[in-house]
Amino acid sequence: MSKSSEPTQGQPWEQLGHLLNQSPRKVFEPHDAYYESPIEEFFGLNLGKYIADHVVVKTQADVRTEWGSFRLDFLVSADGENIGIECDGKQFHDRVRDECRDALILGSSPVRRIYRFRGSDIVYFSAEILYLLSKWEPWIFSERGRVNLEVLASPEAKELEDQNDETVFLNFSEDGERRTIVIERHGRPRGDFWAFAQTRKHKRFNELFALWDAKRFDQSADKTDIDKLLDDLGQ
Repeated sequence: MSKSSEPTQGQPWEQLGHLLNQSPRKVFEPHDAYYESPIEEFFGLNLGKYIADHVVVKTQADVRTEWGSFRLDFLVSADGENIGIECDGKQFHDRVRDECRDALILGSSPVRRIYRFRGSDIVYFSAEILYLLSKWEPWIFSERGRVNLEVLASPEAKELEDQNDETVFLNFSEDGERRTIVIERHGRPRGDFWAFAQTRKHKRFNELFALWDAKRFDQSADKTDIDKLLDDLGQ
């Protein structure tokens, strides 16, 4: 696997397949794909209704970095474009930790962007999140799929102004109740963490994150002392 210390641009699928050390699939069969949770399966089955025929979708895709391997729920690729999709279920998620994990993937692979969808939004607002994804990444979807999503999506989703923010909020009312869809869009490595990681390529992610987290909360602490403390603790 080729490794990079700087973020890379999209590369052909053959190169990405080599990066993942796996043979790429040429088609996406959502009913035959491997999922690790009902949320992932629900998302995969819905995505499969609208994607273009030439788009390659890999589920549970391992991406290798200098700090260990990370698994993406979905890796979507076509014509040199590569994005990751994560389906965040009910289990606890540390937003900062997820952002740092994604930074290592974005900085070490041809993956250009990672989208994170909440499990509740996937179940209850699948049309909205897929519609927004079709606006941000139209290359994934067939022309018919985009038209169908345009019909299915709520007026609020269609009226959402283009946002460059990494966290997107869509507010609307349903049955008299206020609802909010939250989508994370990580498009570049988190700068402070990525720079920190470059000088510690021998560390595994858990240890790397612990070091960086400790440094965040004690800027005056000597990083050598923090390293020694974690080593003494066996982390």
